[in-house]
Amino acid sequence: MEDIAKLLEADSEWLSAADLAGKEKVLKITKYEIVKEKDGKSKTVQKLVLHIEGSDKKYKPCKTQARVICNPEYCGWGTKPAEFTGRYLEVKPEKVLFKGELVWGIRICGASHIKADFTAKVVEGMKKYDYAIRKIDADTKKQDVKSDAKTEEQKWSGKEGANARDVKKANALRAQAAKERLIVQINQADSIDALTAIKNESAAVIARLKEAYPEHYKDISDAIIDAEERTALSYDPETGEIMEDKTQEVDLF
Repeated sequence: MEDIAKLLEADSEWLSAADLAGKEKVLKITKYEIVKEKDGKSKTVQKLVLHIEGSDKKYKPCKTQARVICNPEYCGWGTKPAEFTGRYLEVKPEKVLFKGELVWGIRICGASHIKADFTAKVVEGMKKYDYAIRKIDADTKKQDVKSDAKTEEQKWSGKEGANARDVKKANALRAQAAKERLIVQINQADSIDALTAIKNESAAVIARLKEAYPEHYKDISDAIIDAEERTALSYDPETGEIMEDKTQEVDLF
């Protein structure tokens, strides 16, 4: 019998705001690596990558978040990432400014191995704002992380499915997870272009859900319609045509 687990898996190897599903999450660091990548200007830059216990996805903090982890005025973990192993970070999804646009990103909101909760000034672009970090008690968080260690993809990747009574039940769980993940991404879209990109990237998954799980497809369709109406001045529900993008002022912080 056909299994759609691989089809429903997210493509990226990196932890994203969509993976957090609107919730804060504690990550236990198991190891690190330094990777080289292009910065969009044909320049090679180095990035810190943190491996997470119980997850195939890795956390790649942006430069601002890396400073929050390392610099003494923030968490003060230092610049030797080998010492990060076994420590904990708490992260949350939040709108951030990227290349002049608001996009969903990951913010650090808690850390182990700090003396106490603190608030510090963070500079991002042309803005300076208060940044709050709470102290995580590593001893009390160990069990929490173990119980919540599996990512969405792992929960329905076949390990639990193999223990299910049949493949149909396992596939239904995978489909439910895929639907919920997609709706989170759709609800986070703040422009027609962003919404179109989500639909294009998820076309195969949406088509499979339409065929096998029409009730999930309807929920996704409703979410898309709501997002299109939210991000467009003129929307024709009969043809699905978007006539004109909204332009509105956004309070950045």
